[in-house]
Amino acid sequence: ARAPLTAAATAPGQPAGALESAALAVGQEGTVLRYAPGGGWTREFLLSSSGAVSKPLLRGVAWPEPGRAHAVGDLGAMWLWRAETGLWERDPAAPVGFEKHLMGIAFAPSDPLRGYAVGKEGTILRYDKSWLPETVPDGFATRHFTGIAFAGNQAIVAAGEDLLVNDGAGWRADADAKALLNGARIVVVAGLPDGGAVAAGPDIVIERDSPSDPWRRSAQPLLGVTPVALAAYRLNGAVRALAAVQPQLPYPVSDVLPEVGPDSPPAIIPAFPLPADGYLVRETQDGWRDEQRTAYAGSSADRPVKSDPIGALLVDAGGEGWALGGWSGESDAAGRGNGSRSGQGTADRARVQTAAILRYATGAQPAQPPALTKTGTNLDAAVARFAVAGHAACAEACADLRDESLGPDRTLRAAKDLVAALAAQGNGPRMLLYTGGRLPTEQKLDEREAARFAGLLLPGVPAYAAPSAADTAEGAAGTFTDAFTAAPAPFGGGLPAEGVAPTTGAATARPGARTHYAFDSLGAGGTVRVVVIDNSAGSLADSDPHQNPPEPQLPWLIATLDEAKRQGVPSIVMGSRDLNTRFAPALNVATDGDEVAQVLVDHGASAYFFERPEENRVYPIPSGALTTIPSFGTGTLGYRSAQANTTTGPDSVFGDAGLLLAEVDTAKRDAATNRAPVTVRLLPIIDELTLQAVDGTLLRRSRPSLFQGLGRRPVGGDRWGAAVGGGDPQPPGSDPYTALPPQLCSGATCATRIAPEYEFTSSDPDIGDFVAQDPSSTNLRKPAIGPDDKVISDHKSGLFCPFNAGTTTITVKTGGIAYSAKVTVQAGSVQRPCGTRPLDATRFKPPAPATPPTSPPPPASVPADSPLSLVPPTPPPAAEQERERERREPRQNPPVQPVATPIPIVDEPPPQQRNTPTSNPPATPPPPASSFARPIPPGGAVIRVHEEKREEEVAPDSSAAAVAYRYSDHAPVGVYLYGLVVLAAFAGATLRLGLKRRSRGVEHAAVHTPSTLPYRRRRP
Repeated sequence: ARAPLTAAATAPGQPAGALESAALAVGQEGTVLRYAPGGGWTREFLLSSSGAVSKPLLRGVAWPEPGRAHAVGDLGAMWLWRAETGLWERDPAAPVGFEKHLMGIAFAPSDPLRGYAVGKEGTILRYDKSWLPETVPDGFATRHFTGIAFAGNQAIVAAGEDLLVNDGAGWRADADAKALLNGARIVVVAGLPDGGAVAAGPDIVIERDSPSDPWRRSAQPLLGVTPVALAAYRLNGAVRALAAVQPQLPYPVSDVLPEVGPDSPPAIIPAFPLPADGYLVRETQDGWRDEQRTAYAGSSADRPVKSDPIGALLVDAGGEGWALGGWSGESDAAGRGNGSRSGQGTADRARVQTAAILRYATGAQPAQPPALTKTGTNLDAAVARFAVAGHAACAEACADLRDESLGPDRTLRAAKDLVAALAAQGNGPRMLLYTGGRLPTEQKLDEREAARFAGLLLPGVPAYAAPSAADTAEGAAGTFTDAFTAAPAPFGGGLPAEGVAPTTGAATARPGARTHYAFDSLGAGGTVRVVVIDNSAGSLADSDPHQNPPEPQLPWLIATLDEAKRQGVPSIVMGSRDLNTRFAPALNVATDGDEVAQVLVDHGASAYFFERPEENRVYPIPSGALTTIPSFGTGTLGYRSAQANTTTGPDSVFGDAGLLLAEVDTAKRDAATNRAPVTVRLLPIIDELTLQAVDGTLLRRSRPSLFQGLGRRPVGGDRWGAAVGGGDPQPPGSDPYTALPPQLCSGATCATRIAPEYEFTSSDPDIGDFVAQDPSSTNLRKPAIGPDDKVISDHKSGLFCPFNAGTTTITVKTGGIAYSAKVTVQAGSVQRPCGTRPLDATRFKPPAPATPPTSPPPPASVPADSPLSLVPPTPPPAAEQERERERREPRQNPPVQPVATPIPIVDEPPPQQRNTPTSNPPATPPPPASSFARPIPPGGAVIRVHEEKREEEVAPDSSAAAVAYRYSDHAPVGVYLYGLVVLAAFAGATLRLGLKRRSRGVEHAAVHTPSTLPYRRRRP
């Protein structure tokens, strides 16, 4: 992640800030980092119910129990981590509709169920399985609470001109602290488990050694700064402070609210911007000590190094542990950053944001995390290699800032270190060819600047340079040659580098460095002639007056190339100016570019290298000719342009910091032209590498996700101009990271781009793999589909297709280092286009061959004295003749004896069964009605249950219930019972003969005729 961190917490019951203690850190863009001892810091994600990554600004974190942690932030952000799931989720205990800005959270060290979260507008929430609002003392309902900490069992809240404390009996203002502050504001607080505490604000720090001791001011005041992060530690038993401070500018800034009318709702209270600075100071017995020494603001466009601001401190009682933070991009006192709330300000802040995790300890340092490994660079091909780089240029004269870690100085040194590491691998680059550039064109190189330039370029691996415009402007050529006198021959008067054979010309050189020269480089990949020309003044002819040796360059160039052709040695040429006169934007172009380019083609040069300020490009020369050679422009060792996809100057799309690894394939030299194939690889110059999961590392199957490699360039000062209209600085600072894949190019010259060398890989490509993006779509998550109607694997793409459920390790490699992260793909339905790759067949192990059953051993013989020996032995088998007779004469079966049929005794024959149709079975009766009837939840919203639409046939009403018929229950009665019935009927009729029958009307009975056809049940 590259978002600044704001808060940190140690696992409960473990020493704070120790290497063997787990920890959590949170910050901007929903960043959550977890530290595991021995495993380093890894990213976790806040996932919504749909699986999308949420990115609130988090400002506080607490870890009260091993299985529970909390994080809070702006706009009511409240998140909960549970060990049961291992995931972060929105805290279900958060108040309904809560949207206040929370600034911190803390729990009592001895009671994991007692905790508070505080924020703006008098907000204090108490944890009681649910988060409940607390009652604050009178006059504090509109205060902004900017921090909270526990000192022992006492909660302390920073409340402006007061400290609120709570010992468990409610909140009250600390009268002792109120009297000591005398109107000063408190911004941050910190405490120790034993009750010691510190509180700080602009120009003030107060401390106490225990809850029973009074507050006191620090022995030496901390003036001119505002603490933005604070920690307490003990020195000789007394509580002291460790603070990250922002100089000069106030923090937090006052709310600027728009005017609203009487009929309008009140204005929304905005969140506080993050601090713009935070360098570390420590309180000692002798006063405050600057631990980073980066407070110098500078006065020119070349800004001194800005250390990543510290936003959180996680230290033990001795004041050692972790310091975490990063730059938000807000304006600082030195003029770096952009505090404007305009669109340009937002873009500038996003471009320069950083994240930092620093180990602040004098003892053991953390080991390199296992996710980061050194891989080296592939140098297997048998070719001649040269490192080419240039333009480590300041914005103006910068020799006086030699101790301020300027960006160009740091990057040039890192480039030399990278060349040395590559050379140590074997078959690496033979030297560094520097295309030129230290000062702007209009700036004259004086002795101090020349000495600083040579002091940066010459130490370490051999370096050969071409003069640039500032090196020879206004008579400065002599200064340049004097400064580089000690350079390796033939550039200077020193010893030639290993494998270098200088060529001699007709003219004799004066003392000092040469401005044009040539040599043969010998090595395992073959011999290559390197020719360096001086067109710094605009052309070869204009540069001839200051040449050393004093001779015209064009005849010398032709003779040198022809000699190499006669010897069968391919040649490469290096100069400062661009020889393509038609390319736009035109940067550092030679006026005689077409003429010199044609000379190079006609006389057998294989390629041309030159200084292109703040870009890496390749295009052919001469422009528009039928026969051309490649020209490679590089100049990204200095600052990087902030403008992308522009045609008016250097473009950041082409400005990834790095060096070109030029490879000359001498074995494929064309004897007719003497030209050999020349290719380049851009190796980024980075100190750190990480992998940013844009969509998280817990992925849903078949859902494409984006990943991005982030390489941190060497930390150094940047170029910031003065603020102009609207408050936007011009020029603004540049991106401190190299993005992989690089940012998209949308101009007409994208084909000239030299992209950094990198690779994405997946350990289990059948679980998930990197695939090509659709070039015709603006949707970065849309994969390209190949001719076989499947996605196409592409290790240069950051688009990841999760094919099947499982776990895979993804890795990004660049610049000789690699970073890995584990990705989990959840089970789910298969969808296109990422559902087109099955699991690898090797995952399915074939069943082991069945082992044939072994026959049981024969029974043991019976002992003679056993009772079983009395059983008669088995008769011997019949003779062969007897068996043959039995086969010829089949055995006759005995006759079947007839069985007498019993006569049944039947009282009455059973009734005849009805003739029921048997062609179709009876339909299944419908299920009984469900008892589910739209429950109403406590909130009052009716839940609508969507049932599956279906159509079914059911039997008629007469078959709606199952019936069992047993004949024995309905058998006819005996004949004697019929006689009794007849006698009873006759007797009844005799008794009623004398009675007069009443006259009654005919009653009509309703006749129901059941339907014989089945009915259809209505659809629900």
